[in-house]
Amino acid sequence: DVLNVSNSILHVAKQYFQNDIQYLRPEIAMKDLGTRVRICQWQEALNLEKQPRFGPNQALIYSSTKNPNEVDLEMNQWLNNHPFILTSLDSKGLEFDDCVVAFDVERKAWDINSGKVSSLRLLRELYVAITRAKRRVVILIKTKKMKDFFMSLQGCNIEESDAIVALLEFDSATTTDEWLKRGDELFQDDQFKMAASCFKAAENFGYFEWAQGSYEMDIGQKSIGKESFRRSAHAFFEEADYKHALDLLSRVMECPPWNSDDDHIYDASKMEHPSYLPREKTIQFALQRNKWNEITIDDLKDSSSAPLLLPFRDNAELKGIISTCSQHDLPDIKDSLPLLVADYYFDKAEHFSATQLYLQQSDHSGQDFIKAEAATNLLISSSNSKIKTSSLEEIAQCWRRSQGKQASKIVSKASDAFLLLQLYEDPVTVANGRSTEAYRKFGPDVIKSAFKCSGTFLEELHRFSRNQFEPEVDQALRKKFRSNLIEAVQWYLHRDDKAHAEQFATTDIKNWSKEDLLAIARRKLNPKSLIEEADRKDSLIDLVRVCLSSDVFNLNQAVKVSDKALSSIEKAEANFEELADVWDKHRNDGRVQNMLRRKQPKPPGPNTVVFLNLFWEPEHSSQRLSSHCMELFGSKIVEIAVSSVINDTKEKFRILSSFDKEAFEHLRPPPEKEPKAESASTKFKQGDRVIVHGLRNKSALNGKKGRILKWLQSKGRYQVKLNEEKKSISILPSNIKIDDDSDSSDDNGDNAPDGQGMGKRTIDRTVNPRQMQSQANPRFLDTSSSDDDDSDEPPALNDRDQSTSEDSSSSSDSVPSLLERGNKSNSSDSSEDDDTDSSSSTPPALMRKDNSSSDDEDIPFLISPNQQSSSSSDESGPRHRVQRGRGSTRNNTGREGGG
Repeated sequence: DVLNVSNSILHVAKQYFQNDIQYLRPEIAMKDLGTRVRICQWQEALNLEKQPRFGPNQALIYSSTKNPNEVDLEMNQWLNNHPFILTSLDSKGLEFDDCVVAFDVERKAWDINSGKVSSLRLLRELYVAITRAKRRVVILIKTKKMKDFFMSLQGCNIEESDAIVALLEFDSATTTDEWLKRGDELFQDDQFKMAASCFKAAENFGYFEWAQGSYEMDIGQKSIGKESFRRSAHAFFEEADYKHALDLLSRVMECPPWNSDDDHIYDASKMEHPSYLPREKTIQFALQRNKWNEITIDDLKDSSSAPLLLPFRDNAELKGIISTCSQHDLPDIKDSLPLLVADYYFDKAEHFSATQLYLQQSDHSGQDFIKAEAATNLLISSSNSKIKTSSLEEIAQCWRRSQGKQASKIVSKASDAFLLLQLYEDPVTVANGRSTEAYRKFGPDVIKSAFKCSGTFLEELHRFSRNQFEPEVDQALRKKFRSNLIEAVQWYLHRDDKAHAEQFATTDIKNWSKEDLLAIARRKLNPKSLIEEADRKDSLIDLVRVCLSSDVFNLNQAVKVSDKALSSIEKAEANFEELADVWDKHRNDGRVQNMLRRKQPKPPGPNTVVFLNLFWEPEHSSQRLSSHCMELFGSKIVEIAVSSVINDTKEKFRILSSFDKEAFEHLRPPPEKEPKAESASTKFKQGDRVIVHGLRNKSALNGKKGRILKWLQSKGRYQVKLNEEKKSISILPSNIKIDDDSDSSDDNGDNAPDGQGMGKRTIDRTVNPRQMQSQANPRFLDTSSSDDDDSDEPPALNDRDQSTSEDSSSSSDSVPSLLERGNKSNSSDSSEDDDTDSSSSTPPALMRKDNSSSDDEDIPFLISPNQQSSSSSDESGPRHRVQRGRGSTRNNTGREGGG
């Protein structure tokens, strides 16, 4: 029944609090022992005239929301202070034959359906309480809710009976042996409180005080527990149980101070059993009782006794024992009790030995480090420099072996010991902050020893003293940078030691190669003879390049090196090209520009400034520095400098003349010739798509689109095939323009003449009239067409003789010659030619103003499109032509427009 009830309670907990409890497998009984569960009324049980007597295997387990002290008092009065009146939590881990479960909790907790935390706590404690019983369980109930809860548990055989019936089965007679046995079992299980109750029930006060003292020790009440042990020892001593008396006195001894009232118990019990206690316990009793006559030299040599004697290291009697030891016994005592011997050495002012012994142990107290620090400080301040120099290294090593890198963190930072330990751990840190103090207190030998022991590079000795350790630093640097001694110079400069850097650089600079010199400059070094050596090794330009590099950029140094490269005309002519190229890359650098503004190029200013002004602003230099430039650099460099900036020949000569007119007279440019006018025949090419515009008599054709067929040389017009007209017409160049919006279908050559597909063409204005005339000659072109001809050139235009036959195909294509047009300028003929020419009062072809050669007289010059437009816009103006030689020219207005 007990297992059924406990499993049912577990089932209810899972049902209503499934997320709040861990999974528990229901317990199963291996054998039915006939255990029963009964319920009875709480108040009825407490009011029984004859109260039941509970034995050592019976318990009352309760839980209450009232004051625990009140409930405990009520239960003890009911059961006459029975040992096993326990809360459900105290009963965990225990087992009893019979249990009375009394749960006096608030009514709301029994309402399991509410899901309250108090209900979950109730189910847990109730499960623990019921499962403590192995035979019988009696549950005391106070309210109807409690009764309903237990009776609602499924699968449980719970009986309701009278309290007198249920509790009379608990009534049993007990003996002291049963209580002693039960108490001993609990004592062995460290259940000291219940064990004490069992011993008290057995009326054995020695064991009772022992168990009670153990319980009080467990809860931290050592002073109360010590008194319980003393009472127990006295009880055993009175019963002549001397061994148990010694055992309890040993527990008393663990809680000093010792009470002299217990001496007679110890002495008498020790006399009865002299060998019962081990030697360590005997030494403990002697130390607690201050009986130093019981301590022997052998106890000092015994390493097992050392932890007992060490707390008494300041005792004068113990120091007296050590001082009486012979030199033969002292090494053995030093092995077992090094700290006691260290105190002995410290008192004798043997600080070196004392410090070693203080640091010998791996387990130290704060007092040991304090004394070790004090001994080290005294050793450092010792006046015997020889002893100090030879022993400080060993002392530092002892500290490091003892505490490693944490040694300097143990001692005071204001002490000399800290400075010594930090020196041996990190000499660079000491050098950066306390180098002067360390050098004064330890000397150079100790500092060098610290560098070697810590593995720090010897060149760092430079941090302590630049001059004292100069040989060591120089040797270390030459060894470290033996493959590149320039790095040694750089090393000095990084430490702001320019004197040693220049000394090192000057010593070896003549042995350096060209690359070494440039490496010096890259490291921002500037030894005195660097420029001279660079000049000797022909590396001035490379040196300038390095000085102006982004990593270095030493502008002043670059100017000095450039001045050296420009120090004579011969050097300037040899170096100016590369030098100008190097400086040109930094022309837009604001620092260079500021330098040029700050250092005005006035003689005798830096040659470099004059040089840069010459190459970058030659006109300015020609006005203010002409003679100075010629004197420094010569006419060759001046000419090249001006030519590098000025392209125009006339302008170039003008600026050079400002430097020296006589020196540059040979560069005077020849007189300019007037440019030839562009020929109208080259304005368009055969196949070009054009738009008609500007016609006055036949304004209906304006806006029509067509294609150029050919150039009519005799008429000075283009023959154009309009897209919507069957016949072609001849039109002046000023009345047509390129069709930029022609459809892509036209580009495929659908309307091309003679079956040739011509793409959109752009006007090539670079062809001179002589080339255009050669293109117009059919003798140089193959007029046949084929599908494989991919050439972009249009078919050649016919010359003047052949055009007459082609004009016969259309009456509208007949164009009069230039002379005939001059005679008909005042006629009002309404022919098609007049219509096409009405938009311009000036023919497209002009002769040169001056008399040119016979080869050029037949080549007309073209007027630019803008000039043609301006000429054609003046349609009402008269047309005046004057015949000069073989050709004809326009009036002055037309000539200026064509020019």
